[in-house]
Amino acid sequence: MAGVNKAQRALLDEAVAVAGRSRELFPYGGFEDLDGSEIQILLCVVGSPGDSVLAISKKLRFEQPTMSRPLSKLVDKHLIEVAVDPNDGRRKLIKPTRSGVKITERYLKSVA
Repeated sequence: MAGVNKAQRALLDEAVAVAGRSRELFPYGGFEDLDGSEIQILLCVVGSPGDSVLAISKKLRFEQPTMSRPLSKLVDKHLIEVAVDPNDGRRKLIKPTRSGVKITERYLKSVA
């Protein structure tokens, strides 16, 4: 791959390995009662608690409207909390709950 340095190559290889392992363990894309999009969003929220919906959608390269349904499902499952940014009432900030962190830990152990 042209233009990829050693660090980027290592990261790419790791990402592909995790994705492959996840598909091997969870061939239907889910983990426990989460679908693939929910898992991706939860991993991002746990990794960057307090990020805005926009920041998470950019990191995951999701269109912001695509985020609505999985975010609602994660809130309903008590895995994340959404709050209005006190500095900008138009922004919503997302953080994981204890349950969200625990399920993320279980997921990471299962794909390790």
